[in-house]
Amino acid sequence: LFRSRPECRLVAVSEGAVAIRLDYRDTSFCFVTAHLAAGHSNVEERNSDYFTIAEGLHFSRGRTIPQHDNVVWAADTNYRISLPNEEARRLAEEDNYARLFQEDQVGLYFASPSCARC
Repeated sequence: LFRSRPECRLVAVSEGAVAIRLDYRDTSFCFVTAHLAAGHSNVEERNSDYFTIAEGLHFSRGRTIPQHDNVVWAADTNYRISLPNEEARRLAEEDNYARLFQEDQVGLYFASPSCARC
């Protein structure tokens, strides 16, 4: 069933990451776990950690994480909602998810024009 043996690689970032890849039939899979920089104001460091992992972790034959058919991130990314705690809780209680998404750090960054590598 498996076309290749599972392969595991490590990469060092502020907290660390581990990834494993495998080919099942004609489909490649990569599973990544990581702990990105903590702290409400460390968005740029988290973004940098993400790209260090996604682009810097290489498997055999030079394959990187984005080159897989399916990638699963099971990670503590530490991205936050950029609102005071009380306001975020109130909006969640009101089911006002549209407003919460407007302040989501990861969504804001990856949707921004400055995210040329995304």
